[in-house]
Amino acid sequence: VIAMRPDKGKSTMCAQIEAFAAPQIDKLFPDEKRSILHFNNEGPGKRLVTRIFQAAIGENGSTIEELVALANTPSKDAKYKTAVREEYAKALGGRMGVIRVMDIHGLWNYEVEDLIRLYNPALIVFDMVDNIKFGGEANNNGQRTDQLLEAMYQWARFMGVKYDTAVIANSQVSADGDGLQYPTLPMLKDSKTGKQGAADVILVGGAVNDPMLANSRYWSCTKNKKVRTGQISSPNVELLLIVDRARYIEAPI
Repeated sequence: VIAMRPDKGKSTMCAQIEAFAAPQIDKLFPDEKRSILHFNNEGPGKRLVTRIFQAAIGENGSTIEELVALANTPSKDAKYKTAVREEYAKALGGRMGVIRVMDIHGLWNYEVEDLIRLYNPALIVFDMVDNIKFGGEANNNGQRTDQLLEAMYQWARFMGVKYDTAVIANSQVSADGDGLQYPTLPMLKDSKTGKQGAADVILVGGAVNDPMLANSRYWSCTKNKKVRTGQISSPNVELLLIVDRARYIEAPI
């Protein structure tokens, strides 16, 4: 689970993870043509596509103005048509279709599973599980919201096991975490221990309400069942969000 307050950069973090994971997919699963599926049910998917292009291309020209200029420049390789597609494909390891953004507004969870079965992903990003219409064993008749969310996040985890794929789920941090550098584990929106119990790893990003630190983000690993031997389970780190390029970089010491 990756969690932040609204409009603080969690979709950008996912875009960067996808961009860095994409070149590894065909090395891990040779000849399988597996994908990264980004299921979007918040804003328009085309915004996410732009952000993923920015995160992937990075310093080679990823501001909106630079992307437009590249889009208006013919590619040296005829199969890509434009320079922006060539740079994007290069960043993803040579295969443009490895990342697929799909709008799933209004879909039921079993319809989402049909898409998973069709595309055989190596990584799934749910943005957000909370908004998927759920037709599983739990329902909201007499059950608390956190219990329903626990069933939904358990379903997402089960999809990962069933289809042998990694799963990332975006979540929001509740109002209790507003303005905090490092929101704590219980601060996931509408969840007491439901989402927390379903996840192996939870990354939480914080931001302070100080204009001088507008681009500073503070990331912590509030739950970590994948801790490496000899490493701390919950490292804290400050990153800088480069909004114009949809990239996080390490803050200078």
